[in-house]
Amino acid sequence: MRSACAGSLTGIRHIDWAADSAFRFFPIERDPLLGWRLHLFDAATNKALTLAAHTETGDYIDIVEFHKTFPLAAICWAAYGKDPGFTPLSLLTMMRRFTRVDPAELDKISARGLDAKRLKTAWIEMNDASLSQPRVIATARSNLVRVGGGRSGRWVGFV
Repeated sequence: MRSACAGSLTGIRHIDWAADSAFRFFPIERDPLLGWRLHLFDAATNKALTLAAHTETGDYIDIVEFHKTFPLAAICWAAYGKDPGFTPLSLLTMMRRFTRVDPAELDKISARGLDAKRLKTAWIEMNDASLSQPRVIATARSNLVRVGGGRSGRWVGFV
């Protein structure tokens, strides 16, 4: 873990970051604010693995946001490649077990006016849609996840 303090006219910011890991699917990307960052698909797979182990409201919000770019089934399938102790379905099961919104934490993350009921509805819908997809993915024989197009990438589909 690395740590630094950066100052500007608006104040001092304390920044923490982890050492680089070579286990990622895509190269790191330049970021105009932070310098470098993980490709969004790698960040999404890491978030799924995190969410399968514990409950944090921020992680829950993040996975709902990542699903807007990459389907949850694709995230789970790829994340299982980073931790072969899971299958895509077991990862999804563990995420369902730990995923909940803490209203007190949600109030602290009030930057976007998040609504617990809307988050829960989004989670249920994306979860239900994802339950059958790992079975479809498991029978595919060619490109399972293709990401391309711009900095954030996009979901192309099963080929």
